[in-house]
Amino acid sequence: GSGSSTVTVCVSGGSTCGSIYVTVGGTCYGGSSYCGSGNIWFNPSNPSLYSGQSLAVSINSSVSSGYGYSTYGNYYYVSNNSNSSVVSASVSGSVLNLTANQSGTANITVCSSALNFCGTLTVTVSGGSCGYYGCGNNLSLSQSSVNLNVGQTAYVTASNYSGNLYVSSNSNSSAVSVSISGSQISLYGLGSGSSTVTVCASGSQCGSIYVTVGGYSGGVLTLSQTNVNLAVGQSTYVSATSYLYGSANLYVSQNSNPAAVSATASGNSVYLSALAVGNSNLTICANYSNSCATVYVAVGGGGGLTFSPSSPTVNVGQTISVAINNNYNSYGLVLSSNTNSSVASVSIYGSTLNIYGISGGTTTATICTNNNVQCGSIYITVSGGSGSGLLLSQSSLNLAIGQSSTVSIYGGGYGYGNYYVASNSNSSVASATVTGNSVNVYANYSGFTAIVICQNNASYCGTLNVSVGGGAYNQLRFLTTSLPTMTVGQYYNVNLQASGGNPPYNFSLISGSLPSGLSLSSSGTISGVPQSATTATFYVSVRDNTGQSISATFYIQGLGYSAGSSGGSLSYPGSGGVLGASTYPNGELISEYGTVYIVYKNTKTGFVSAAVFRGLGFSFSNVSEVGNSGLADSGYTIRTANASHPWGSWIKSGQTVYFVHESGLIPVPDWSTFLNNGGQSNMIVSANHYDFTLPILSPMSYNDSRLR
Repeated sequence: GSGSSTVTVCVSGGSTCGSIYVTVGGTCYGGSSYCGSGNIWFNPSNPSLYSGQSLAVSINSSVSSGYGYSTYGNYYYVSNNSNSSVVSASVSGSVLNLTANQSGTANITVCSSALNFCGTLTVTVSGGSCGYYGCGNNLSLSQSSVNLNVGQTAYVTASNYSGNLYVSSNSNSSAVSVSISGSQISLYGLGSGSSTVTVCASGSQCGSIYVTVGGYSGGVLTLSQTNVNLAVGQSTYVSATSYLYGSANLYVSQNSNPAAVSATASGNSVYLSALAVGNSNLTICANYSNSCATVYVAVGGGGGLTFSPSSPTVNVGQTISVAINNNYNSYGLVLSSNTNSSVASVSIYGSTLNIYGISGGTTTATICTNNNVQCGSIYITVSGGSGSGLLLSQSSLNLAIGQSSTVSIYGGGYGYGNYYVASNSNSSVASATVTGNSVNVYANYSGFTAIVICQNNASYCGTLNVSVGGGAYNQLRFLTTSLPTMTVGQYYNVNLQASGGNPPYNFSLISGSLPSGLSLSSSGTISGVPQSATTATFYVSVRDNTGQSISATFYIQGLGYSAGSSGGSLSYPGSGGVLGASTYPNGELISEYGTVYIVYKNTKTGFVSAAVFRGLGFSFSNVSEVGNSGLADSGYTIRTANASHPWGSWIKSGQTVYFVHESGLIPVPDWSTFLNNGGQSNMIVSANHYDFTLPILSPMSYNDSRLR
């Protein structure tokens, strides 16, 4: 019968005994040849863990539909854990997640819901503890079990190790290719199958990743988003737009950083919520087609934008303005989404959101800084009444502090009642009272406020925008928010920028200190020749001509001497020759004042964001800070990771390295040819399936003229 039992066998007349733990599944369908615990097995099959260590184990089954039963709706579950105090166990999709609690042994039984087949895994936990460099002699990996489709790439991050990483073994290189850049391990699905990839550090720590590659090409499961940028506290969702058959019924197979992003699947969608600054690689799969796709999520720390008023109401045909509080003033604002554009249209001017009511209903608009560090959503209600709403003789006022003005009220609903101040987004800036058909406004302090006037017993309202002391667009603020890295012995020159208020501006250092060799002028110029690589944090105040002032914190990171010199631009071996007049080899990653570029034939091409940069497999550890390279800009910007790699990239698929040329992919026949043409091992990244939509060109030769 279905259940479990412990059978104890003893020697007659003695005290020597042994026990056998037996699990019996439900009814066995289809004949005895398809029955027994052997139909479910695990990889790894008999894991050994240290106390405090976690491990993801792949659940495998030989059963399939047919033989008088169906696998439709099947899922795996933990039927029994003989010693949960030793190890905790839970199932997510086809992965068994283990957490070692204390030394001992536990037998964990996993069963199939639809077929009543079971399998038992024996887990041994030693009394060792997880130290700074991982658990015992193991590498700490963000994922130990990965599911891929053919043509798909996934990333695993290593931490708490000493030395450099390298691939120790790959049990099935025809199924998956592996490359390493810094602490990031890139896995690329080549063919259907599975492989155990072992990665080690030169400090003798190792870890294994079990990789399963589905036999479908990358287009089987298609998601509405594959690169997501969120601010802390912000949420969004991704949904399936294409899958093999049946209902998508999505589930989250892997989440490399649940501390940064929570991911919850429900039917055809996965809901994402940003918890903390960081990034995560999510593997999302469809239950009934066994197809998967990867979503890269980057979380910034900017928090959310706020609005005044926060939940406005507008009438059909009416326009109101809402103030946007933006802590990242150096970045512009963009409209990210409008859930119901037939209800209201929204547009942005400076730090103001203009809303026009089109038809009765509600909509939510999401506004972000153009670097996606800070976002916020505003809930808008449009009154379904016809007509233009309440009319004001003026929709905006510009006042000086202490000045007052009167605005007349027209329209509204005849006989509905008196007018009143419904809301004032910043009453410290200006106060407002209503007398009869007039709004009396008095300016108190510099700033901006939106005053909403409504009529009693009616839904008619109007908004008066008031700017005091130069207006909402003239407030004193820093435009410069970050400073470039300095190099010892290399001339450093940066101008701090401010706006608003009444120029000219006077800059001064109010606390902290600049790095040795640098000074700040009253006009805001930080310049000099750094004498040490000390990293410095300091505070700067800017004051305008009227005495208004603000302060901000700045940070300069210091580097050692530039390669081969004590000043001037960086230079690299191999310049000249095949590289022509270029100072930097093709494929070099450089940073100029916070923007990262890739070099190709004496030109530079920039990346639009860190998410795109990482999504293409590049690592910031390989970027050189160069100040001003002197290279011409190509005029292009790399805006998405869902494309082939940019010109100048060195990519690897299987055992072959290719150079991404404007005409296609140039295969590199051997390592000597690679080095001769300026290649460097840290430039190589994993290929993606978009790369192979490009033509394959003739192999690279020594001093290949196509790279000049």
